[in-house]
Amino acid sequence: MENHYVPIKGRQGLVKDPATGAIINKDKKAYQEALSRHEQAQKQENRIKSLENELNEVKNGISQILSILSNK
Repeated sequence: MENHYVPIKGRQGLVKDPATGAIINKDKKAYQEALSRHEQAQKQENRIKSLENELNEVKNGISQILSILSNK
């Protein structure tokens, strides 16, 4: 089945299926590395969102404290 794939010049590990036009990455190591990078980016994005939420909670708390102090 893989015999009909056409190698893509200058792109090691990539082949083209002439029947569908699909580009296929046959480099499993590069694929796993890409998945790992994506997972790390997702973790970092989640961490940033969590920190933003915590910062907003702190800001709201400070605003409430200032409001209480200004009413005294």
